[in-house]
Amino acid sequence: MGDYSPLDEGSSGARRLPAGDLSRLRERLVAGETISGDGLSDEDALAARVGELGAGLEGLDIFTATEIADFSRCPLRYEFAHLRRLPGDWILEEREEGGQAVAGHVVGTLLHEVLERARRGEPLAKALDRILRGRGEYARNAEALRAECLPILAALEQSRFYERLSALGGERELSFSVFLEGIIFEGKIDRYAPDEIIDFKSDSISADEAPVYAEGYRAQMDVYALAAWRLTGRVPGRVTLYFLRPGVEVGWDYAADGLAQAERRVLAAVEAIRKGPPYAARPEDDCRCEYKNLCRIIAARRSTPG
Repeated sequence: MGDYSPLDEGSSGARRLPAGDLSRLRERLVAGETISGDGLSDEDALAARVGELGAGLEGLDIFTATEIADFSRCPLRYEFAHLRRLPGDWILEEREEGGQAVAGHVVGTLLHEVLERARRGEPLAKALDRILRGRGEYARNAEALRAECLPILAALEQSRFYERLSALGGERELSFSVFLEGIIFEGKIDRYAPDEIIDFKSDSISADEAPVYAEGYRAQMDVYALAAWRLTGRVPGRVTLYFLRPGVEVGWDYAADGLAQAERRVLAAVEAIRKGPPYAARPEDDCRCEYKNLCRIIAARRSTPG
């Protein structure tokens, strides 16, 4: 029952699983071993971390909007990412077509960076190339990243949503830290304007799947709406998720619904997190996140009696 740590350091400093070790990782999991990124070797240690998460100012709990989102989408994903702190690219497999494997969360980070740093009037393709040239951590996979991101950004620029986004203005990447019911919530809103909050998502989904996937992010959007209200005294008229790959937006009218339900959903997620692991995976067998291979093994092991 030891920690799993055959790591090497890539050019970006991210820890990666050496080639060929994925099968050995699976064997250890099937054999019942517990893996961890930083010394957590049993469920008791994980439970202890739940109590320590974000312990900060005067013993107050601190949760990020991303933690709330990950738990709401899949409690097991939350455990891997925030308790065990396992980098998702440990367990990615090579693409079937034999091209470079690019982790989905790296693509998502790059897309967000382009939308944050694109200068006024600058074509998104030009902003993408500028960022790829200027950031060393993207150099190793620059060609593959450009090939994946360019059509997504081109479709966005040609959309009516982008016209509305450009006219909306507002503040990009608004960081916040707000106090609610004895808890500090922190996060960063992709685009904030007085009448609308917009958050970009890079999930690999179809247009038809967007409404279902949006519900998995609802608690995160609740945090954003509550934070905007605490910071400005105004209830945001609309909170919008824009799924970049299918080019679909899904939104909620908080001005009509009020914030009471949003607060209840967020506090319910926090209460469930505090109950501690082991957490269960989402019941659907359509996981596409970077932990999907690991998730299936752990979920199957935990569902087996004894």
